[in-house]
Order: sequence, then structure tokens, then C-alpha cells
Amino acid sequence: MGQAFRRSPARDSLSPMTLKPFYPPDSEQPPQHGGDLGAASEQFGIDPNDWLDLSTGINPDNYPVPTLAPACFTTLPEKYRVAFLDAARHYYGCEFVLAGPGSQRFIELLPCLRDASTVGVPDIGYAEHAYRWRQAGHQVVTYDAWKPAALDTLIEEGRVDCAVIINPGNPTAKLVSRSHLRQWHRQLDARGGWLIIDEAFIDATPDKSYAPFAHERGVVVLRSIGKYFGLAGIRCGFAICHPELGERLDYALGPWPVTGPSQHIVEIALGDHAWQRNAARTLLRNSRWMQDVVVQHLGMPNRNLHSTGFFVGCILKSTFADHVFTKLAGGGILIRRWPLAGDFAGSTLLRFGLISSESVLLRDRFHSALAQIER
Repeated sequence: MGQAFRRSPARDSLSPMTLKPFYPPDSEQPPQHGGDLGAASEQFGIDPNDWLDLSTGINPDNYPVPTLAPACFTTLPEKYRVAFLDAARHYYGCEFVLAGPGSQRFIELLPCLRDASTVGVPDIGYAEHAYRWRQAGHQVVTYDAWKPAALDTLIEEGRVDCAVIINPGNPTAKLVSRSHLRQWHRQLDARGGWLIIDEAFIDATPDKSYAPFAHERGVVVLRSIGKYFGLAGIRCGFAICHPELGERLDYALGPWPVTGPSQHIVEIALGDHAWQRNAARTLLRNSRWMQDVVVQHLGMPNRNLHSTGFFVGCILKSTFADHVFTKLAGGGILIRRWPLAGDFAGSTLLRFGLISSESVLLRDRFHSALAQIER
């Protein structure tokens, strides 16, 4: 794997080769996700090919897929090609990295590698985190995603053994500093806990990543190829962690976790620095365009706008937000919505993915659809 696993005693009662089974609660349904055009088509009676899908936060200007040698498709892949992992270590600036079929797979597996724990998870965000920890028999405690510092109290008072932070937040766009993450990391590690940092949307601001510190015990950084490179379909993601925990995750993944074609494509994409520099600039320009259009037509104060280089979120009164969502969906434009609570009770956050500046017709379509919505 580029760095050999070293056998050593596990820090908790589970051996490196133990994988707890899943026990899905009968009362809980799996989370729904963006990009489900089949369900949207059934609900609104629109052909899947006719949608403008702004529900996923995926870069609309994807990395151009190179032509691959036929052997990539006709032979079993190496579990991890050395050049593939070397490219990932260089890109993420880390000492150890483990590849899997999307960061989703690590979200599923990590809860199965601990005895029963109490885990702090943001109250809104990628719902798979809370769902998978509960599914594996852990207790989940939520904290205010709009105020990540709320996690301070849970950690300082020892009320959680592990914590999940989505950085930047999805859909809040909140970004926690490295120094704050390091504080939580040290506090949790001191009592054998984990800090899990989901960095699916951080590639446009790589200097904010915690990956360079993730070789230490007690922390796992999750990274996605699908969002920044716009290659969600190849299913490749990474866990950056201490090799000891990596050994346990590697066993749980089993053979051939990433396809041969995916390894080759990702290796090339991670090494293409010119494309990456241009992509970061383009994403930010596309995000600014979306912000301008949303503010222009929905008439909200800037304090209700929350954006990253991958999506734009706006907070509206729930009745109006539901009206916007339904009107857009009726015209074949799919976005995401989150009803809010706490300080934002009675409001809903709408999240808009980005549209490429090259897609003039799609931008015009979106602009026109928003202009027809009555306030």
C-alpha cells in the first residue's frame, strides 16, 4: 500500500480484524440524498433526462476522463496501485491514506470498529453519519451545526467519546479552524476517542484541510473525489488516518475496493495541478454567479446566504421556501431543502448546486425559472 501496515495491539477491546455487524433500527429509514432523479421524476411526472439537477453539490465542470488501456477493464485491479496511493498522499499532504469506493464506505465502516460509544454529530448535514452510528448500536448526540463551537461543551464535559464534524458544513458552509480541530482531536484522543472530519467540500480551500495532521492517533479525515473533480460515478474516496486504524479499515474493506479504471483516472486527476488551480477559480466564480442570481430573485438579506465553492444555501421562511422548491421542481429544476429549528425555527434552507459558465442555456433556464417565482 505504499506504507506497510504494522501489527500492534488495538487501543480498545476490538482486535484489528473485528467488524461488528449492523443492527438497523426498525423504526428508522435510510437517509434520502440529492441526485435521486428517479424519485423526483415519479413525484413530479418529469422524465429523468429533462431535469436540471442542482441537488448534489458536484462540480459541474468535471475532470476530463482520459482514454484508458483496455487492460484496466479486462483484468482484476491491484488492491492499491503504488502510483495511485503516492498521488493521493502527495495531493492530500499526508503520510498515510486508504482508498475505498467513496468516502461513504468509510462512514459505514468506522462505527463498526468501536464498542458502544456516544457520538456527537451535527443536527443538520450529511445524514449518513448519524444514521450509520445509530445503525451500529451507538448513542448519537446532536449539536447545533450553525454553531460548531457547541461541540466544545460536549467534548470538555466528556459527554461524547467520538465526534463528527463536517468541514465546511453541508449545508451551513461553516468552517472550523485547524486550531479548533486540533483542540478537539487532542481532547478526544486522550480518552481513546475519535474525531472524524468529513472534508467532502474542502478541496477549493485546501489550506484549511486537517489532512496533514491525520497520521496521528484519534483522528480520521474523509475526502471525496466525486465533488471537486466532478467524478461521483467512479466511486472513489479516501480515509486519512493513523496506520493502526487504517489496518482495521483495510481488512473491513475487503479485496478490490476501488476498480482498476477508477484508480487510473484518480491517479491522473490528482497529479494534474494545472487543472486543479483552474478548477478552484472556476468553482468560486460559479458560486458567486449563483449567489447573485439567488439574491436578485429571492430578495433575501446577505446574512441569510451561506456558500462554498460547491453550493449556495439561502434561508427563507418555510412557506416561501416550500413554494420555491415546488415551483422549481415543477419546471424540472431539482434543489435540496432542510427545515430548520432553534434560532431558525420557522425557516427552511434551500441549497443550490452550481451551473457551469459554459452551460449558457442551463443558466438562462434557471434564471428564467427564478424570475417567474412570485414573492
